[in-house]
Amino acid sequence: MALSRRVLLAFAAVAVVVLVGGGTLYWRTRGGAQPAGGPRLVFAEFGPTADRVYLAPADDPAQHTLVTTVEHVAEWGLNPALAPAGTKVAYTVLPTSTVRPQADSPAELWLLDVATGAKQRITGDADLRVPPVFDAEGRTLVYRASASGGRQALVRVDVASGTRRPLIEAETAFGVFPIG
Repeated sequence: MALSRRVLLAFAAVAVVVLVGGGTLYWRTRGGAQPAGGPRLVFAEFGPTADRVYLAPADDPAQHTLVTTVEHVAEWGLNPALAPAGTKVAYTVLPTSTVRPQADSPAELWLLDVATGAKQRITGDADLRVPPVFDAEGRTLVYRASASGGRQALVRVDVASGTRRPLIEAETAFGVFPIG
C-alpha cells in the first residue's frame, strides 16, 4: 500500500506541473511572447529512482524533448512548481542518499532552467510534501522548511542570488503553507 501512495504522490506532482496557474503551463519568452514554434508544455514523468522532465509543443505533447533527469531515493518523486513565465521549475526531491525515507524526511530544493537543463541546488531543508510557490514575476519563490517537533517555516528565496529569508516560523501540528 505504501508504494501506491508514493505513485499517487508522483502523479499529483505531474498534475501540479500541468495545472499550475491555469494559463501558466506554457513556456514563454521574456515579455510574454510565444517561443518559435508556438506554446510549449513542461511536464514530468515519474520513474522508480529518477523522474524525467520534458518540453513539448502544447498541441502535440507526444513530440516531447527530454530537458533533464532528476534522480531521487527509490519510489519518491519530485514535487514541482512552474515559474509564471514557464522558463524555470522549482522542485523538492529526496536525495538518493536518504536513509529510510519518509514523508517528513528533509528534501532538497532545486531550480531547473527549462531552456538549458541547468540545475541549481538551493537548500536541503525543504518539506517534500509542499511544493514551492513562485511570485507573479518569477523572481522569488517561497518554500516550506520543516523540522522535527512540528517546527515549520515559510522561507523566501531570491531566484537570482539564492538569498534566503524566513517569512514566518511556527510550531504547529496543522502546518503553514505557501499559496501564492
